[in-house]
Amino acid sequence: MQPRDLRNVICLFLLILLVGQAASADTADSWVESGNADYNQGNYGKALSAYEKAIDLDPYHAVAWSNKGAALTGLGRYTEGLAASEKAIALDPVQITALATNQGNAWTNKGMALEGLGRLDEALAAYNTSISLEPGDATTWNNKAAVLNYLNRYEEALAASEKAITLDPFLALAWGNKGISLYGLGRLDDALVANDRSLSLDPTFAMAWNNRAGVLNELQRYDEGLAASEKAIALDPFLALAWGNKGISLYRLERYNESLAASEKAIRLDPDYTNAWNNRGVALGNLGRLEDSLAALDRAVSLDPTMATAWSNRADVLMKMGRTEEAIASSQKAHELDPSFPVKTADGDPGPGSGIAGSLIFAIFIVALAGIVLVYRRRTLRPRGEAVKPAVEPRGPGPLVSARQVPRNGLPETGTGYDVFLSHAKEDTAVAETVCRALEDRGIRCWTASRDIVPGMVEGEAIMDAISRSRLMVVVNSTAASRSAFVVRDLNAAVSHRMGIIPFVIEDMPLSDSLDYLIGSIPGIRAAPIPGESDLANLAVSVRARLKEMTGAVPEAEG
Repeated sequence: MQPRDLRNVICLFLLILLVGQAASADTADSWVESGNADYNQGNYGKALSAYEKAIDLDPYHAVAWSNKGAALTGLGRYTEGLAASEKAIALDPVQITALATNQGNAWTNKGMALEGLGRLDEALAAYNTSISLEPGDATTWNNKAAVLNYLNRYEEALAASEKAITLDPFLALAWGNKGISLYGLGRLDDALVANDRSLSLDPTFAMAWNNRAGVLNELQRYDEGLAASEKAIALDPFLALAWGNKGISLYRLERYNESLAASEKAIRLDPDYTNAWNNRGVALGNLGRLEDSLAALDRAVSLDPTMATAWSNRADVLMKMGRTEEAIASSQKAHELDPSFPVKTADGDPGPGSGIAGSLIFAIFIVALAGIVLVYRRRTLRPRGEAVKPAVEPRGPGPLVSARQVPRNGLPETGTGYDVFLSHAKEDTAVAETVCRALEDRGIRCWTASRDIVPGMVEGEAIMDAISRSRLMVVVNSTAASRSAFVVRDLNAAVSHRMGIIPFVIEDMPLSDSLDYLIGSIPGIRAAPIPGESDLANLAVSVRARLKEMTGAVPEAEG
């Protein structure tokens, strides 16, 4: 072969290589574009799959890694989201922010992942880095305001939200965060004006309606507060805080039975909502149901042992029940936590301003504040090659997501929903509780009647509500289950809600006709009558696989 021919061959080879790389990059970009379209529709699982395909084609595609981080954070998988954002930054630490008009902002996405992990100081540092590289990004200023509100640094938060508004006057989230800052500073009328501006930009923003209710309750405008909380509930029936604020308005309007129902609804949506347990106890106490009231207040102080209000209300109930020594001890605990609460004496004198109704004033402030500090942010995701457009409609561009709320993706939010509903016969309660502990130890959130139904709840309503907010049903399959009308009822509800079902078979026995009809064709996980660690591990693997099939997201394993 002549040297000239050899040069031609080499040039041809290099040309083919360059064309192939360009085609690969174009394909990776097309997957990023596809992922962006899914992301902006709230389909975070599908978006994640698209970004991962882009990365398979181009492992050095910094934008794909950045947007993968945003999708993982949207799914509540914060540790993985943080890792993906840090990978993007490592690949392209300057370009990923300097060209943020056309690319995803990895520093902002890193901040959101850190925020989801509760690492607020680190999140704030990430947002500050993003701002130093791109000071004109309204979204990041807004996210900074959100974190500062979480940290109760209201003056700084107000300045950050005002900067976001200067950059984008149509950003409803920033107006909401401004309202939160003003509320924290005690400027209630100004807070209401800012929150109402947020609603004028996005009338469908449920959290802003909830926060309006919180401010109005604090201003003692209870009829208006009730209307605002009902508007929030109409927009988002799963918003526990709105149900809590509704309960406060109803209580102050002396509609105690309705107030109790609203507090119980808040608890069903968020079983760890301390203030709702406190207010449930107060409502029950005013209705004369002292045993149930005490149980609710006991739950409140078990969730938050530092809640002076609940300890004081507990003391009031114990005194009414004639349990003087316990009442004095409970009031002493309240006084230790907050000296404004007086210590009760043996003659039952609680001092001025206390008693159940008096204590509720403080409980209302706590709940209203809890409602108001649910800060706002927007997920930062900018498609490659597409400039960010100014807001021309009230909603503004892109998805609007409030902090502490994970996008539903067709399912209840993380923190208010469950991965698994455990169905079992009464005789199998011990097995179900073992299964529950094993799954939750692996990061899989469970609901089981034996633990999660508390005195005062209507059992049927609580079960149906939990089923509607769960992703999978695990049924403990046994002779007792085959005879149980309750298990059959649970399974019928699961079929109606199109839930996935996994039988956990602890006995070899023929199924009843009803169970055979409902689950006879579904492969089960076989286990010993007293499940061992290997049985439980097999079940957890199966559950995680089914969750991934459903949404592309699985709970992170702990430990």
